[in-house]
Amino acid sequence: MDSIDKQYELDLQLNSYDYKLDPSLIANTPKRIRHESRMMVVRQVGHDIGYYEDKLTKNIIDELNNGDLIIVNDTKVMKARLNVQLSNGSLVEILILELVNDSVWLCLGKPAKKLKLNDYVKIFSKRINKNIELKIVGIDEETGGRLIQFPDNINNL
Repeated sequence: MDSIDKQYELDLQLNSYDYKLDPSLIANTPKRIRHESRMMVVRQVGHDIGYYEDKLTKNIIDELNNGDLIIVNDTKVMKARLNVQLSNGSLVEILILELVNDSVWLCLGKPAKKLKLNDYVKIFSKRINKNIELKIVGIDEETGGRLIQFPDNINNL
């Protein structure tokens, strides 16, 4: 069996899983070698105790019994990794996470410290063959991400 040999005690109380997840821990691309993807197998021992194991997804059939429930995360990964140019010419990578309001998006920067409040950055649009300016309009205290204002017509650029 291709177990990853990791077992963890598990708290089965639902309210124990109400937390904020650091966006950097969420996969942005699939595994290059698909059969190496992992799954979490949860085993209940008592009413509110159990454990989970890290296993390879290719062995899922070994874990299924008649009447089991499979929960599949079919979240689509948005192609949202951009290289932006700072006013000094250097490049910073941003990952667009979510729309905050009409044209402002929460983004993670790498390195984020170079993305300063009220600064402008540029991205190059191949479609219109010119640079587009984006403004850093805020810093999200919870994530450290930057609130970046995109043009209203960004889908056409």
